[in-house]
Amino acid sequence: MCRNIRDYDPKTRRIWACGNLCLSTGLVLSLYATSFEHRHADAFAALRGFFMGMAIVFLFWSSRRMRSLNSRP
Repeated sequence: MCRNIRDYDPKTRRIWACGNLCLSTGLVLSLYATSFEHRHADAFAALRGFFMGMAIVFLFWSSRRMRSLNSRP
C-alpha cells in the first residue's frame, strides 16, 4: 500500500524532511565545493560522510515510524 507523506503525523514528516535535507546537502557538496575539496580533502570527506550518514538514519527512522503507524488499527 503506497501512501503519501502528507498522510502521516507532523513528527514523521519533519524527520523525513531532515533526511531529505541531509541527503541533498551531502550530494550538493560534491557538486559545488570543489575548491574546498582540493584544499581540505579529509574535512570534506568527513563532512560529506556525516551528512550522508545522517540522511540514512533519518530516512530509516521515518520509514520505521510510517510502518508502525500503518500497522495500528
